[in-house]
Amino acid sequence: MEPHPQEIANEAIALRRKVIFWRRAVWLVLGTAAVFVVVVWNRYETRRRECRETLIAYGEMAKGFDLAHEHASILEQQWQEFEQPPNGQSPRHYDLIVRNWPIIAKEGERVPLAVCADPHLDMFTRGRYVLYSTADGYKVHWLPEEEARPIIEKARADNPHK
Repeated sequence: MEPHPQEIANEAIALRRKVIFWRRAVWLVLGTAAVFVVVVWNRYETRRRECRETLIAYGEMAKGFDLAHEHASILEQQWQEFEQPPNGQSPRHYDLIVRNWPIIAKEGERVPLAVCADPHLDMFTRGRYVLYSTADGYKVHWLPEEEARPIIEKARADNPHK
């Protein structure tokens, strides 16, 4: 017995509605996931940018206060008294490598002076900003967590209370 043409048409319509429903559901899930990824990426990127800009500002303050020529016992204290920029990180967000501050960098050399105490996320990687003394002045660079590890260890050795 052959199905009635109207039954075939009704089944085709029902199948088409199911396909349309599931197609829309998939697009809704993909769109939601895309919005989520953009929001998370923007949040991490904003925090990284704020951290970088703050560290640059603190480098300028350090140059203004001539921290490189201060005694090691008060260098950390002076750093902690820096005024926090609006929307910036606290001076406590950074660990100093106090023993490196008096070192004068030679041409092509980078001497680490400060590093983020806590890592930042860059979507798929973790890393930190580092304030370096160079022959051209203070510079800030992003380092992946693995590359920053020796600098972090030096900073923690200088600051065992953190």
